[in-house]
Amino acid sequence: MQKILYSFTILCFLGCGETPLNISNTKIANALNQRKEEFIHSQLKICKANINSEAQKYVDSLVSAEFLLVLSDSVFFPDRPIRETPFVPVVVPDTIRANPIFPISN
Repeated sequence: MQKILYSFTILCFLGCGETPLNISNTKIANALNQRKEEFIHSQLKICKANINSEAQKYVDSLVSAEFLLVLSDSVFFPDRPIRETPFVPVVVPDTIRANPIFPISN
């Protein structure tokens, strides 16, 4: 049991050591670099397409707002008509006696 534990500990220490990633085969390194470049270019293409669509939406909204502003400025609203006669209140003479609506019962 002790030998197994001892060998397991040695394997753990040996496995935990960091070794730098070194690609000695040039074909593998070239293929890796080519795939990295393809990935970067594809991500840039997607990013540029997203930026372009967002910019088009923004420009369309600006053009629409400018168009509505020009339309609202060019519409003519006429002034209110001038009243020819001023308001004259109706004068009720004091001689008229009003009858009650409901009869008063005592």
